[in-house]
Amino acid sequence: MILQKLALALFSKNNKVRLLISLLAICFSQSALGDFSSPEALTCEYFSCESVEKETKVVSPEIRDHLKKTLNLKQDVRPFLQSFKAVKNKKVIGYGLIDSHRVRTKNQALLFIFSPSGDIQSIEILAFFEPKEYQPKKSFLNSVKNLGQKMGGEISMQTGATLTSYAVDRARKKASFLFNKLIKPPSTEAENEALSLHQKTSPAGL
Repeated sequence: MILQKLALALFSKNNKVRLLISLLAICFSQSALGDFSSPEALTCEYFSCESVEKETKVVSPEIRDHLKKTLNLKQDVRPFLQSFKAVKNKKVIGYGLIDSHRVRTKNQALLFIFSPSGDIQSIEILAFFEPKEYQPKKSFLNSVKNLGQKMGGEISMQTGATLTSYAVDRARKKASFLFNKLIKPPSTEAENEALSLHQKTSPAGL
């Protein structure tokens, strides 16, 4: 009955009614396709930051070719990488990095939350256009997150969503590689080396 009324309303001569129905159709189509969240808000919320700085990095053809061959990707790696810096007390305390990829026939967008040293802190779903039963569960995302920057390692497959599992793991490897190549602060490695040297030369217990 409701669908019949909507169909009749589409042929209404009242422009306001037709506009309202069109807006409802757009909202319905978006909710059916996927749930969207703001990557800036998710990044800032995770780190309890004061502000977020958005950045776009160029991914060179060499890096794109390397990733495609190494990870056996069917899709080309995008030439631009979108990331977000979480800022607090004028210091960058973390990063968010978006990766969009195809799962079966439709796309999935994930947000990878990184510490300044390159550890994956969290994986959030920004959009998922496949049927809901194939959507990755939070427990699965946590297990993939714990693999960190490893290019290898076995993942625990999500039951009934094998293609999704593989897609998330490839995205994790790709995001970690791109973070280390294009986003990770150069000073972080130097600071870690200095800290390691300090620990070796300092008296025990200090």
